[in-house]
Amino acid sequence: MFLTQNRITLIAALSAATMFSAHAKSESDSGVEFFEKKIRPVLATECYKCHSAKSEKLKGSLYLDSRDGWQKGGESGPAIVPKQPQKSLLLKAISYTDADLQMPPKHTLTPRQIKDFETWIKMGAPDPRRSNVTATSAPLSTNLWSLKPITKPTPPKTKNVDWAKSPIDAFVLAKLEEKNLKPVAPASKRVLIRRATFDLIGLPPTPEEVDAFLKDKSPHAFEHVVDRLLASPHYGERWGRHWLDLVRYADTSGCNSDFPVPTAYRYRNYVIDSFNADKQYARFIREQIAGDLLPAKNDQQRNEQIIATGYLAISRRFGSRAQEFHLTLEDTIDNMSKTILGLSVGCARCHDHKFDPIPTRDYYALYGIFNSTRYAFPGTEVYKHPKDFVPLAGTGVDADEIAKYESEVVQLDDDLDKLLDEKRALRRFDKAKHLDGEKAEEPTPEQKQK
Repeated sequence: MFLTQNRITLIAALSAATMFSAHAKSESDSGVEFFEKKIRPVLATECYKCHSAKSEKLKGSLYLDSRDGWQKGGESGPAIVPKQPQKSLLLKAISYTDADLQMPPKHTLTPRQIKDFETWIKMGAPDPRRSNVTATSAPLSTNLWSLKPITKPTPPKTKNVDWAKSPIDAFVLAKLEEKNLKPVAPASKRVLIRRATFDLIGLPPTPEEVDAFLKDKSPHAFEHVVDRLLASPHYGERWGRHWLDLVRYADTSGCNSDFPVPTAYRYRNYVIDSFNADKQYARFIREQIAGDLLPAKNDQQRNEQIIATGYLAISRRFGSRAQEFHLTLEDTIDNMSKTILGLSVGCARCHDHKFDPIPTRDYYALYGIFNSTRYAFPGTEVYKHPKDFVPLAGTGVDADEIAKYESEVVQLDDDLDKLLDEKRALRRFDKAKHLDGEKAEEPTPEQKQK
């Protein structure tokens, strides 16, 4: 991959970010994302002027700037009945099917917007807004815990002063005591080694490992178990897979034919090896976003850093010839922000974020950086050859030969497509000539391309 120097600035900001816990996107998560992208912007621009806490004159006693508002409804009752579009007054109003109920009053929404509202209601009208938070409120960035600086709080005092073995234990015990609960009994050594082994390498301990731990009476017996597990190559396999899930890793390109990418495994192995090497998180992020721009001590390190940028290369593809590349860039930005920043930046593609401090200009600043990137193209079923992959042979004759070979294959494939287009045009000409029973005019070069 070949990327601009702007990515160095980008990773400087991202490297200090904290990676938050992430889970597979649930159905409710998808619904909220749909609401944020499709519904909230329309409500804010078309409805809040007359139906929000900030309205100069509230119309119909209806609030649409909170979930409680449309659930309670106005003078005509609830505005939305989840999963029942036909009974939802809001959908009826924006559809202009009733001459006495038409909103917005001066113009209709687009058919696409109306369809989005119908889809949203069928989903159950997922809405994360609370009654004390409106879209017209002041920005909440100062109240978001994820954007506050890291502090080191003082461990709370507990009634049981002997149970806590670490400051973290003190926080757990304080919450238990607050709920009038007591800690469970300590785990036996047999249970402890099973828990640790499953947690760290995802496999059960062997009978020999269990027996050795039971026989080890030293005060550091458990430390020895943990050290052994952290040194196991299975540790990187167990924990690297969580990162691979976050970055939506796959051995295929995700395009309409889901074409295989034979070299994708190199990025997978890079992640596993990074975990096993206990690589610093900041370094881990830098290499994946701009590894090809970072200095390298030797060819081995250079190749490793190039492979790391496979994170960007595995961004989802659309179409058969990568002609809808803006969707790939959108996927890159969306995944990068959620995985590394713990923020949903994708909403800012269309509007300033309503809560997080993400304006549209920041989204397109990121877009500009990645748009100056040459993404490797894996090929598809109708356009089989890959291109723009960076050879790990370094520079010189090998790299030049690979680039020359790729260029020749691309040209041959384009020439073949052109000939096939001309062949199809001539077949249409012959068919038309036969049906008309008259001499048809020879297709022009422009017609052959259609």
